Amino acid sequence: MTKQQLLEIKGCSKWFPGVKALNSIDFDLLEGEIHCIIGENGAGKSTLIKILSGALKPDEGIICIGDKKFSSLTPSLAQEMGIRTIYQEISLAPDLTVAENIFMGQEPVNRFGFVDYFKLKKESKKILETLKIDLDVNALVRKLGVPQKQSVQIAKAMAEEAKIFILDEPTASYSSSEISNLLMLVDQVAQNGVGVIYISHHLEEIFDIYSRITVLRDGVKVASHEKGDLSEEKIINEMIGRDVNKFYSREMVDIDYSNAIELKNFSNGSTVNNISFNIHKGEIVGLAGMVGSGRTELVRLIFGADNKTDGTITLEGKETSIKNPKQAIRAGFSLLTEDRKKTGLILDHSVLWNISIVHLCNTKGQIIDEVKERKAAQGCVSTFNIKTPSIKQLARNLSGGNQQKLVLAKWLYADTKMIIFDEPTRGIDIGAKEEIYKSMIQLAKQGKYILIISSDMPELIAMCDRVIVMRQGRLVCEIDRENLNEENILSYSIGGTI
Repeated sequence: MTKQQLLEIKGCSKWFPGVKALNSIDFDLLEGEIHCIIGENGAGKSTLIKILSGALKPDEGIICIGDKKFSSLTPSLAQEMGIRTIYQEISLAPDLTVAENIFMGQEPVNRFGFVDYFKLKKESKKILETLKIDLDVNALVRKLGVPQKQSVQIAKAMAEEAKIFILDEPTASYSSSEISNLLMLVDQVAQNGVGVIYISHHLEEIFDIYSRITVLRDGVKVASHEKGDLSEEKIINEMIGRDVNKFYSREMVDIDYSNAIELKNFSNGSTVNNISFNIHKGEIVGLAGMVGSGRTELVRLIFGADNKTDGTITLEGKETSIKNPKQAIRAGFSLLTEDRKKTGLILDHSVLWNISIVHLCNTKGQIIDEVKERKAAQGCVSTFNIKTPSIKQLARNLSGGNQQKLVLAKWLYADTKMIIFDEPTRGIDIGAKEEIYKSMIQLAKQGKYILIISSDMPELIAMCDRVIVMRQGRLVCEIDRENLNEENILSYSIGGTI
């Protein structure tokens, strides 16, 4: 029996400043199928989903839903056309019951215009039974676990008679048994004729439930595969197939293995679980993993920006207590956050002020030597080749690459020992990237301890002496430079086998 086509996207493209996030994508979805989308970080998965949910407008292309054609959707139009997007974040009313949440906004009423609670509960039970969800319709949502809440969201979408489900990384914080239950639920949804678009970084999930797999890479559709004889190796190769010219060639630096920063048993009780590793003096260590693996959460624990349940830091044989960023700065730690505009710079202050701010926090006394600070700031501008007409220029008026170099200058002027780079070259051009890379090498030569989080695998391979891979909050492997390649990093990141 031929399945009806629910959705078709033709020639969809989307540009952001300096980036073509989607390049003429074709995609379709049939009733009752689970069409999985897979690709490494930055492949274009999220952009495609935001276009389908109405959060973004494509620059080119047509969206066909049933017999209707659209150049773009709005969130309300997507809802009207039967599209429901279920994200990792729970979107329910915690103080209402399961039944009340399932029919929120479309409650059945009696002839007097009041909510018919008997019918509300009866219809809720019917939907839960159809989906084989074992939940009490009278239970308060706030008392449910995350997987149960996710099940309520799916039941709610079914009550709204959704035709298309989009699940975006739904199992990011689930245990293996919870993942198995959710996959069975997704399969049950598809058996009821709903078309499911399922996005996950985890290959074992994809291979367990897919009807079709579409692979995206760098905003381009690489391939689509029907259910059948398909290997993990083939999918991984399609995800990573890049031109070797994208790899930067770095100068190697002698590493002092007699000195190290040791990080032991870091945990926060949820997204980071018992992480231990060390970094040697002059070594550049990478931290890899898919979005949601716990990388950023880990470095925030190291820097004292978030509370940890466990974890100790030993710097060159001496245990160091870091409970907040102020203590981290005084201990010689620096964190270049992934969002330079929000957490890296004070945009409405000058280049001078941004360079000096951390250094002044570590300076004793109440009088600022303005001549010294100006001279030092000017020296930093020259050293890092920050393109600015003056050190009085506001940080917000610099380009993205120069803002990133300004963040680096700020920390280096404070004479830090350990430098943590979180997505150091995201959103900057190739020329600025190379300047950042050269700065990292100079820092390694100076004996700094360097940790890089990056979703750009060529960047990790080019720059790192060793890469640590995280998955679902845990350290799954360390890859030395000899074995450092995209296939190994991606295989461990998404749960494949090597």
